[in-house]
Amino acid sequence: MTCLSSALSATAQLITVDGVCYYITSNTTVMVTNQYLGVVPSGYSPHYTGAVTIPSTITYGSMTFTVTGIGQYAFYHCSGLTSVSLPNTITYIDNYAFSYNQSTSPNFNTITIPNSVETIADYAFYNTAITTLYLGFNVQSIGDYAFYAKKDDPYNRTYLEDVYCYSLFAPSIQQNTFYTPDRVYAATLHILSYIYGDSDFGYQSQSSEWNNFDTITTISGSTAYDAQIGGLYYQMVPWPESPGYYAKVVNNGNYNCYTSSSYTVPATVSWRSESFIVRNIENSAFRNCTNVSTLDLRNATNLISIRDYACYGANVSTVYLSPALTSIGSYAFYNSSITKLYTNNSTPPTIQSTTFSTRYSNCYVYVPYPRDIATYKAATYWSNFVNYFGAQPYDFYVNGIYYKITGTNTVEVTNKWGGYGMLNNESDYSYSGNVTVPNTVSWNGTTYNVMAIGEYAFFEARNANLNSTGESPSLRYQGDLRSVTIGSNVTTIKDYAFWGCTGLTTVTCNRTTPPTIQSSTFDSDHYSTTKVYVPSTTAVNNYKAANYWKKFYMILPNDGTELDYALNVPGGNIHFTTSTIPWSVFGNDSRIYAQASVATTPYYSCVLTAEVTVTQESIVSFDYRTRTIYGGSLDPCTFAIDGTVKLSTFAIEMNDWSNFTADLPAGTHTLTWTYVPTNPTIGYTNWFAVDNVSITAKPTQTGDVNGDGQVTIADVTALIDSLLSGLEVPTHVADVNGDGQVTIADVTELID
Repeated sequence: MTCLSSALSATAQLITVDGVCYYITSNTTVMVTNQYLGVVPSGYSPHYTGAVTIPSTITYGSMTFTVTGIGQYAFYHCSGLTSVSLPNTITYIDNYAFSYNQSTSPNFNTITIPNSVETIADYAFYNTAITTLYLGFNVQSIGDYAFYAKKDDPYNRTYLEDVYCYSLFAPSIQQNTFYTPDRVYAATLHILSYIYGDSDFGYQSQSSEWNNFDTITTISGSTAYDAQIGGLYYQMVPWPESPGYYAKVVNNGNYNCYTSSSYTVPATVSWRSESFIVRNIENSAFRNCTNVSTLDLRNATNLISIRDYACYGANVSTVYLSPALTSIGSYAFYNSSITKLYTNNSTPPTIQSTTFSTRYSNCYVYVPYPRDIATYKAATYWSNFVNYFGAQPYDFYVNGIYYKITGTNTVEVTNKWGGYGMLNNESDYSYSGNVTVPNTVSWNGTTYNVMAIGEYAFFEARNANLNSTGESPSLRYQGDLRSVTIGSNVTTIKDYAFWGCTGLTTVTCNRTTPPTIQSSTFDSDHYSTTKVYVPSTTAVNNYKAANYWKKFYMILPNDGTELDYALNVPGGNIHFTTSTIPWSVFGNDSRIYAQASVATTPYYSCVLTAEVTVTQESIVSFDYRTRTIYGGSLDPCTFAIDGTVKLSTFAIEMNDWSNFTADLPAGTHTLTWTYVPTNPTIGYTNWFAVDNVSITAKPTQTGDVNGDGQVTIADVTALIDSLLSGLEVPTHVADVNGDGQVTIADVTELID
């Protein structure tokens, strides 16, 4: 491996993988070459025949390389070559790479240059059999004679007929790049419709070599659009920001070109192996389309504008707007039949006085939540609408949970109001008791992934029956939701999802990576009163590091180790069990601990037990705290080793934690903490709490300061170091002279 790594560090290394020769250009990249490292020696013999596929990466030994180029003479004079498939990782094609390649195979008559290629060097395809050429989106320069062809040349039998160039700006070319002596620039040049005839992009500039082509037309043959995808016509538009293009929905050059009843606009479209964000619906795109009744832009999350006259005179009645929409142009829905408008954005898009014509009194406008109504009614021209509704309804209801569809196979949990709702005397709220949010839900023949809990989904979740007849319908602070278990597919919990759920005591998240939450997802009271259960101790650490989750006092593993996690010191591994009347986990902002406090039957013991085995004499240590109300009964609190009581106290008023230690001989032992309530009516006001349980071995021989089991000169050194540095050492091993303190006199005694 060492020799291989050394060899691969040399950039002149020739390697062969699956019959293809590569030249190493760096520690991570290679280019395709021939068996002669890119030269044509005397007696040259072509290396490649048949169909050749170049991968995007290769593995050689233990190293992986990205294929970034086609080297000079790589496929030179390979007359037996039928096709070459190039990966979308190469950025250049070097001199003479495919020159004098005259295969009669139809596959080699059409050449597609990948979108990753930026440079095509001189003579790269000199005298080849190409008739149709597709140049990728990112080609920036093409060298001299790169596609030169001469029909009376003995190596050539065809001419280049069509050149499709998808580049944003005209790549730089030379005078003879496409030159054919007896035909000159007779091929047809096809370019994007948006830049056709625009000299700013260089193709038809008087100073551009591209202007030598006899015929220049568009990609699709129409100046109105470049591609039809999914039933919609798109024009690809240059954009100064990354990724350099975007798509806009247009017509095909004619009004009333869309004849289906419903159209859905996506967030992106794929064209020639590239993804384009759909950014606009262009002027007059659906103009006079009398068959179109529904226009759905909900999934068009990149669509920011609907331009003038977009749906002018169309028969569209229901419109779902994009959540990213910022503006709708003049006359966009003028003379349309729109009756339902779903905005999907809490911020009103800018509209004009003529955008909706006279539909203000006949159209129902659905804004995301009731709080948004005031915002829309205050916005220019939106204020003209009469009928506003505060939330979109839920899409379906399964096993006690309301869902809203968010994608082809995704949903989020909502409530019966579709978001924020107002409770009244006649109806219950959506949720109460214990709720489990599943990973998936099936409805109407489709299985959906439950990906989110929506805004206000469990907001003030309560049951109206908590109030007696005639009382105020306001049930704030009387929360009826007790616990919620959240499936592992949920990645987002939105604003106010659990706000006002004052009865919520446990949240179980089955996801190791914390779902994203907001500062307002939970009440601030939840942080101190609600337990969060997660899959494992690893997950506990993830949640404790995540925004807003880390505010919860009690984040606990849900794998059966809750008591162990609460009682052990960090890194401890003692396993604890509890009685029928259990010890429970509690917490505050400084510690998580176990507490016995459930007093339902007098003198019924609450017992905490641990079985431990130690191989040498050790010390058991723990923190404890007790409490009783003023004047309350004195409940016994004890700690025993193998049935022998070592600590006996009562539940008395204590303001802070105390520490207790006891010797633990070598062997197997039963540790028991017991709390006995004497007055069950007092309930949770009396308790016995334990934390930070640890067992540490102690040296068994006086003078064995370093704890290695024997007394040697090394212990003298350790004792001197401890005294000089001020470090504490156990008195029972360092107090060699037995005077009750550790001093220099003990050093003398130890030496003696």
